[in-house]
Amino acid sequence: MSMDGVIFITYILTLLGIGIWFSRKSSESSEQYLLGGRSLGPAVTAMTMQTTAMSGYMFMGAPALAFQYGWYAVWYAIGDAGGSIINLSVLGKRMRRMSELLGALSPIEFLEKRFESASVRIVGSIISIVFLFAYVCAQFIAAGKAMSTLTGFPYELSLIIGISVIIIYTVAGGYLAVAYTSFVQGVIMVLGVVGIGFLAYFHVGGLTGLNVALEKIDPTYLSIWGKDLAFYGQWGVVLGAILIFSIGYMGLPHVVVRHMSMKSTKTVKGAILISAIWNQFFIFVPYILGLISIILLPNIKDPEMAITQLAYTLFPGLFAALLLSAVMSAVMSTADSLLCRRARFYHVMFTNALLIKMPLRKRLSSFLDFVF
Repeated sequence: MSMDGVIFITYILTLLGIGIWFSRKSSESSEQYLLGGRSLGPAVTAMTMQTTAMSGYMFMGAPALAFQYGWYAVWYAIGDAGGSIINLSVLGKRMRRMSELLGALSPIEFLEKRFESASVRIVGSIISIVFLFAYVCAQFIAAGKAMSTLTGFPYELSLIIGISVIIIYTVAGGYLAVAYTSFVQGVIMVLGVVGIGFLAYFHVGGLTGLNVALEKIDPTYLSIWGKDLAFYGQWGVVLGAILIFSIGYMGLPHVVVRHMSMKSTKTVKGAILISAIWNQFFIFVPYILGLISIILLPNIKDPEMAITQLAYTLFPGLFAALLLSAVMSAVMSTADSLLCRRARFYHVMFTNALLIKMPLRKRLSSFLDFVF
């Protein structure tokens, strides 16, 4: 195996170690397993919220969108940059306070007890299980792609390894394992994308050099309406691009559960500050890297792999492997949170509804059997 693969395997083993480390503590109670005992401070809250929200889209979808439509794609980044501020400001204190008073351990359970309706629980759980299944599958596919590039393993084997690692440390360590691995992954993500972006930025001569080169290829790359003016005059589409991330996070159960796991309502202020700073370093760079790829990688077959290819083009193999671990970090931080949430949805919908009593670990095991 190449040095790239060795570095990456070390990274995977570190994640497994975190899961095993927290396994004993997470088994103390359902609240400890599913919310980390409501003990997370502002730094971990902010980082786990943002890494979970970003997913593999930021490393694969965002550059691919910019590669296809040009500067139009940055509309999405503008909305995304303020998403955490809106999310924490609107829901943070309210969900933290009310969820503890109601004894709720998940967003669906919170809604059920808040509105005193079993129908909310059942309908909400069905919607979440169905749609989050598609979401988590997308994360697994992204994980398979990234791991295949890093290790040289066949895509199918990479997919199996990626899924297995995520399931093991999520089931073993519960929410605390998910939160602290997300914290580590958040640091790797921002360092990785800024590292690639810094070198690529100067490689094309800064924003001026980038725009001059894009104009020579196709002037419409510079338009706010997208390449070939695909969305010309469609302000509704532009507004949707901004709003989908700026307010969309408030509808993602695996993101808003972070409000419920905070140490106290005082955690919100610090989490807003940290997440806002993290966003400004991270959010815009993947889109700009997509634009740079139009110039440096004009014949790339899969634009979703633009950041991966740029890493190997601009960095020595050893550093590229470290940077590309950031791609897997983005994917895994979302996938593990989705699995943790779906476990609770399954428990709430089927176990509580049918009055089946069984240990937490057995319920989670049954859930994984049900899904996979």
